[in-house]
Amino acid sequence: MQIRPIQPDELAIVTAWATDYGWNPGIYDADCLYEIQKSQFFVGIVDDQPVGCVASIAYTDQYGFICFFAVAPDHRGKGYGKQLWRHALSVLNTHSIGLDDNTSNIDYKQDGFREAYRNLRMSTTISHDAPELPPHQKIVSLKELPFEQIEAYEAGVFPASRPQFLRYWINNPQSHSLGFLSNDQLLGYGIIHPCQTGYKISPLLADNRGIARAIIQSFSHRIGSIPVFVDVPETNPAGVNMAMRLGMGITMKAKRYYRGEIPQLPTEKMYGVSTFEFG
Repeated sequence: MQIRPIQPDELAIVTAWATDYGWNPGIYDADCLYEIQKSQFFVGIVDDQPVGCVASIAYTDQYGFICFFAVAPDHRGKGYGKQLWRHALSVLNTHSIGLDDNTSNIDYKQDGFREAYRNLRMSTTISHDAPELPPHQKIVSLKELPFEQIEAYEAGVFPASRPQFLRYWINNPQSHSLGFLSNDQLLGYGIIHPCQTGYKISPLLADNRGIARAIIQSFSHRIGSIPVFVDVPETNPAGVNMAMRLGMGITMKAKRYYRGEIPQLPTEKMYGVSTFEFG
């Protein structure tokens, strides 16, 4: 099998493979990866046809994330996944690495990975009214805020700087992004993306569950009774409880693994990770 960087006309097929695994990727997730880190996004080729894919996101020189790891349904069980996996690890050889997995087809511990926690995919089709807020609080589009303010908030919650990804998500015309302000201080934000099924809020970061709830309600009020998904770390029980109170049920569980140092993150502020594709 030859492994090479992905081409634009192959983005749709790898998205279909990811959908087949049940990940429900965002419509533009593969496009985002290709635009920002095309040299880190790979396909495996057999007889001139793509049979699998994997992405090794290098957020910084120290931290990376493996995602979009999939093999075409009719080529599974032939060892192609193992070859793609070895290639992904070699690309991020000097990095601490994170990944999410909902299949357990690979023994990640053999390659030095440790399980950190589980992310719970939760969803609902219930529409909510917009939240009522006191005068000193408001919810605004992230496009109205200085980008440095958004980046500074995320710096305390995500293990690496990723300005290119944040800008892509905020400026994507098919996505919506909201920030919660109290006395003009940013206390949380969320970005909602169209997916193969419904919408996904990713990420959703907030100082407390009341703020996270207000952001979810604002999104729900805008899009109506369309399926909405959010991936909540199980280590944030307040987040899980908040989602359940909004009528969300658990539809999938995925384990978060790390190789190298496990980031010490305030999961109590993580009400939705950046999906299984971006960490």
